[in-house]
Amino acid sequence: MKTITATSSATQLANKTEANAALRLQVGQMLNGKVMQGEGAEKFLRIGRHDFAAQGLGKLPVGAALKLEVLRGGDLPVLRLLQNNSAGQLVRNLRLLDLPRQGSLSKLTGLLSAANLSQSELPTDIKTLANQLLAKLPKALQAQQSAELKTLLQNSGLSLEHRLGQPPGTVNPALLHSDLKAAMLIFQHELKRLLNTEKQSSKQPTGKTTPPPNRQASPVAQILSTTIGNFQTADLLDAVESALARHRLNQLESLPREGELSRVWLMEIPLVEKENTDLLQLRIEQQKSEQEDQFEDAWVIEFAIAPKSLGPIHAKLKFKNKNLFLTIWAEEPLTENIFQRYKDTLLSQLRATGITSEQIQIFKGKPPEQHNTEKHSPLLEQQA
Repeated sequence: MKTITATSSATQLANKTEANAALRLQVGQMLNGKVMQGEGAEKFLRIGRHDFAAQGLGKLPVGAALKLEVLRGGDLPVLRLLQNNSAGQLVRNLRLLDLPRQGSLSKLTGLLSAANLSQSELPTDIKTLANQLLAKLPKALQAQQSAELKTLLQNSGLSLEHRLGQPPGTVNPALLHSDLKAAMLIFQHELKRLLNTEKQSSKQPTGKTTPPPNRQASPVAQILSTTIGNFQTADLLDAVESALARHRLNQLESLPREGELSRVWLMEIPLVEKENTDLLQLRIEQQKSEQEDQFEDAWVIEFAIAPKSLGPIHAKLKFKNKNLFLTIWAEEPLTENIFQRYKDTLLSQLRATGITSEQIQIFKGKPPEQHNTEKHSPLLEQQA
C-alpha cells in the first residue's frame, strides 16, 4: 500500500465566500479530488476549494482525477484512493452499510451478563437464549494456553464464510458450533423470531460511539461498562446487530489489498472469566520481505485488553527468525510494576522454547501513537 501524508492543514482558494470555513468530512463520505502542481515540481491534492500539501503523490500525473473515500475527518483527514472495479465497489458498499450500525461488542456482553441475573425481567425464552450465547463465548483460560489459543483465533468468526464454502466433509461441524460469528447470527435470528411473537418493534442499531476498525491503527483497550439499566429484548437485538456490523467491518479490513505484500487481520474476541468479560482486540500483520534473499516473513502482533483488576494493557510483538521484540504498556502503575517484576521470568521462558528475545520493554501509559493519531495520519491511502 502506498500512503500520502499531509504536511499542512487545508487552505482556502480564491472563493471568498468560503474563507475561514473548515473542511468538514464525514467517515464514509465519497469525494472527488485532483492532482495539481504548484511552483516547481511539487504536487498537491485539491478537493473542492481546498488544497492539501502532501508528500508521496508519486507517479500520479498532474491533472489526474481521483475518487476518494473518507476514513477519518479532522484537519489532516485520512482518505483512501478507490479502485474502479466491481470487487472494490462491493467492499465499499458493504462498509457504507455497516459504518453507521457498528458498535462495540462490550455492549452485547454487558447485556448478556445482565440477562443472566435472576432479577432480570426478560421473558424466560430470552434469558435462555442469552445464557446459551454467553456459554459459547471463549473463556479467558483459553488465551493463556498456546494449544487453545490457535482454536480461539480460528473460532473468532473472521473466516466463517470461508469455512462454510469448503467442500462437505472437510470441516468439522463441531467447529462451526463454536464460531463466535455463527453464534451471534443464531442469537440474532432467534431474537427476531421472538420479537415478532411478542410484537415488540426492533430498534435501529445505534452503535456509533466506538470508532470503526482501521487496519492502519493499533488496537485500543476498551473498558467494559458494568452499569446496565433496565432493558428489553429489542435492546439485545440492537446490541447483537451492532456487534455483527463491527465484526463484518473487521472482516472487510482483513481482506487482501491489491498491490500489498503484507496481510493484516483484525479481530475482537470476548474472554469470559467467572462473572467478568474482557474484550481482547488483536491486529496481526504478516510482513512479506521485498528482498529475494530473505525468505522468512516477519509477524507483528498488537493487542489491547482492559481486565478489571489490571486496567488497560497494550502490547506489540515482532517475531522474525526466532527473534522476538516485545513492548508492553500498562496504564496502571501497579500493573506496570507487576510486568517489571516478572520480566526476567518471561525472558527465561522464551529462551526455553528456543526463542531469542532481543528486546523486552515495559512502559507506564499508552503507546505513543495513540497520543498523536491526528498528527501522523496519512492524508491519502492509495491502492495500486
